[in-house]
Amino acid sequence: MFGYSMVQMVRSHAEKIDRPLRDQILNLYKPFKWTPCIFHRLFEGWIQKTKKLSVIIQFEKNCFDEGCMEVEGVFANHMRCKLEKRFTSVSCCSATLTPSALEELLPSCKHIKMISHNREVQALLDTAVPSANAENIMRNGTELSGQGVVALLLIQGFIHILIFLVE
Repeated sequence: MFGYSMVQMVRSHAEKIDRPLRDQILNLYKPFKWTPCIFHRLFEGWIQKTKKLSVIIQFEKNCFDEGCMEVEGVFANHMRCKLEKRFTSVSCCSATLTPSALEELLPSCKHIKMISHNREVQALLDTAVPSANAENIMRNGTELSGQGVVALLLIQGFIHILIFLVE
């Protein structure tokens, strides 16, 4: 299993790939268990070019524009890869890419800090208020209830960002 190119890529760039994305890439090899070994190289090439991964690419501080240009340069050489949204305030972008593009992107782009799996995260708010002791909070004579406020929490490595949007 260690001879496959994607496994070698995950092992050599493990510090830049988060755990759920590493697991997703390695789970692409599960069907190989029932495939004759003479077809493994053929199927690996097919998986590398057709499987799409949804990721969030985080760039080094003050390198957002250069990083996006490097990523777009790599994506120009690969089909099925697209830069989705740019988040300049947190120096990251979301993208859809293939494993072969990821394999080229990691060693060639110097401004990438981390690549994470783009997934939905749900906070359990039924336990958040009691555990934070945040019931009946008064500020300037008004009770703060949280009605009409949507909170987005983006956790990327050691960076914790909390953005409040008022509806």
